[in-house]
This record gives sequence, structure tokens and C-alpha cells, in this order.
Amino acid sequence: MTASIDFYDGRSARRQGVVLRLDGDRLCLDGEAVSRSYPIDACRLDEPLGGAPRVLTLPDGGHCEIPRTSGGADLLAQLGARLGTRDGASGAVARLQRRWTVALASLVVTVAALAAAYQWGLPWAAGIVAPRIPAALTQHISDAALSTLDRTLLKPSALPEERQQALRSRMAAVLGPPQGGAGRPAYALHFRQGPMPNAFALPSGDVVVFDSLVKLAGSDDEVVAVMAHELGHVAYRHGLRQLLQSSVVAYAVGLYLGDVSSLASGMAALVLEFRYSRDFESEADRYAADRLRQAGLSPELLGQILLRLEQNQSTHSDERGTLLASHPDIQARVAALQALSP
Repeated sequence: MTASIDFYDGRSARRQGVVLRLDGDRLCLDGEAVSRSYPIDACRLDEPLGGAPRVLTLPDGGHCEIPRTSGGADLLAQLGARLGTRDGASGAVARLQRRWTVALASLVVTVAALAAAYQWGLPWAAGIVAPRIPAALTQHISDAALSTLDRTLLKPSALPEERQQALRSRMAAVLGPPQGGAGRPAYALHFRQGPMPNAFALPSGDVVVFDSLVKLAGSDDEVVAVMAHELGHVAYRHGLRQLLQSSVVAYAVGLYLGDVSSLASGMAALVLEFRYSRDFESEADRYAADRLRQAGLSPELLGQILLRLEQNQSTHSDERGTLLASHPDIQARVAALQALSP
């Protein structure tokens, strides 16, 4: 008994038309570019599901889709008799698949499992992996992101070199030397012109401050308070954890859509548009408050610059991606910082 069927070799998605036939204890496939033979007992015939073609799995990883009509039906009857899965039989899996209540329950469970993995599993895994990423790789990712931003969104700072150096000196005096130490992360301070008052930290500890943020601040110590907050994100690996989570989701979507190559191009923009969770922001605020108190400064400095940013954003409502874009509850954060003040 023979039948014309679709064959997939298991290494590509290319469909090939072949003729399938039984020859004693062997199953033979013959086609334009295919000639194979398998022991029939090493093959597996899946259970029937409605009117869908039956899937015959081959020992080398390939499979055939056998239609339930014409010659395919006769072949399936013979295969079912040999492999113990007759086409007219109704196995437990097939019976369950035909019940809409079971299908609906399975869908609900699957969606709930995916949601739980996204909500709790993915952040947990990112928290485990992020501290184990080598420093050289972290620096490479950060350098590439900053280089891309410099080519596309940012411009060289217009602040005089003396002004930049004064801020670097003040940051070192308050937050410690750039090389870090005693549990403090190393950092490097960069100045750029950007489209709005903003600052962000790359996973390597490179902190980028926009000229407009410096001009908006009421004092250099308010700028330093923002830098302390950004170093909190570095110390707790928030940027890497967020990047890992976003990359896993983007990679999964890319696999589903069949386009993985374009994912890397969006990483630089992702760095600038981070939306940290409420817990991440609270951790970074507490880190900044501790560092400011250790230097004899009030954590309220961070609250003051946040209020200035909020007022500026309300005045320029078309601005996006500011330091407040991921910090929606400013009043609550300011109150918490006041409570942390000496």
C-alpha cells in the first residue's frame, strides 16, 4: 500500500512530497530528493485528532503528515494495525482534546503559567544571572549602547570643561572615588546634550547626565543626588536585570515572528527608555539616601530635584523619556526621602 504525503526532514521547515509505502517490516520513503527506509517498529504514529492529518514520527527526527482521505486512510489503517494506534481508535489524549471544557481549561492554565513566569519567574532568573555576567561583557554592552546613542540621539556637552570637572570633583567628594571600593560600584561620569532633562546609568557604571538637568538643578548637590540614585541602579544591577528581562521577551517574540536579527538594534533605545519597577526605584532611592547621609547631606536633595523635574515636565508636557517617565508617584517618593532625612 502506498500514498503520496508531505515529508519534513526535521532540520528545516521545507515540505517535500514523497511516496510512503510498507515493505514487510520496513517503511520506505521515495521522492525527488529523498530515499529512506526505516524499521517500522522504530516509528511512532500520533493519536488521531479530528480530521487533521496523522503525524508519523521517524527515528531520525523527521516526520510525515498523512492525510485521512483516499490512499492515506488505507495506509493509516495498516500503520495503525502495526503500531497499535488504529485510525478509528480514540486514545485518552484524543478524547480530552475533543472536549471544549478541557481545551478551555488548558488554555487558561497555559496563559496563567506564562503570566506567572513573566511576573515572577523572569525577574527571579534575571536577578540570579545578572551578578554572574562578567565585567568585561557588561562593559562591552555599555560601550556599544553609549556609542549608538552618541551617533543617533545625543550630542557632545556644551558645558565648559571647568564646569564638568567641578561636578566630577563634587561627585567624588560625596560619593567616593570613581574606582569604587568598600562595596561601592565603580563609575564614570559623562555629560551630553539630550532632548530633555535626564540622567541614566549604564550597567557598567557609566553615568550620563544631560546638560539640561545640570541647568535645571538648584545646586550641584542636587545633581549629585541624582547621580547617587543612578549608582543605586548600578549597585543593585537593575539595568542588567531589566535588560535581561526585556531581551528574553524580545527574543521570544522575535522567534515567534521569525526575525531575531533586528533585536540588537533596539538595545540602545531600551537603555534610554528603561521603565524600572517601583521596587527598583525604591531601592535606588534608599541607596542614594544612605550615600548622601554618609556624606553629611540630606536625602531631601533628591526629592527637591525630582520636584523640579516634575514641574518642568508638566510645563513641557510633550517631553518623553525624562527621569520621571518611570517614576509616576513622585509625591510618595519625596515623602519617603523626607522620612529618611536626619
